[in-house]
Amino acid sequence: MHRRRVLAACSVALLPAAGCVAGPTDSADGATTTARSGPDTDTPTPTDSSASTPTPSSTPRTTTEECEWPTMCAGTTLLELFLDVDYERPVTLRLDCRSEPVTVDPGRYHEVIREEDGEECAVTVAADGETLYETTVSGSEHVTVRIDHTGAVDVETAVL
Repeated sequence: MHRRRVLAACSVALLPAAGCVAGPTDSADGATTTARSGPDTDTPTPTDSSASTPTPSSTPRTTTEECEWPTMCAGTTLLELFLDVDYERPVTLRLDCRSEPVTVDPGRYHEVIREEDGEECAVTVAADGETLYETTVSGSEHVTVRIDHTGAVDVETAVL
């Protein structure tokens, strides 16, 4: 019985450290990493549990040895666009850092990947000529845009 009390006391003492989020740290080999604990904040979750919007299968990397914090590296996600299956019209995604606009149909997901370290981009999401959302994504941001069945836009921005 005494051992259980000791173990319980030790477990409670360690709980505050479990929720900590560390900032960037330098490892012995000189690489910069970002430590996180808790739920994965980069993985999008649908706003409507009945929607059948697809989600990405993995969390994108943010930094590497070649690209220093707080810059997001080439190959990381710049923008994600989720379009509800019940939204009645396709949307057009225009990016000033890409030559061609992209059409996203209802129920689909589109991901824009950085082609250069720290790439930033002006973004416009429109439907039938009406601008639904507009912003500039910086080189240290990852933006997730969700459009629900009514056309309401929900935006999450993750900044390193």
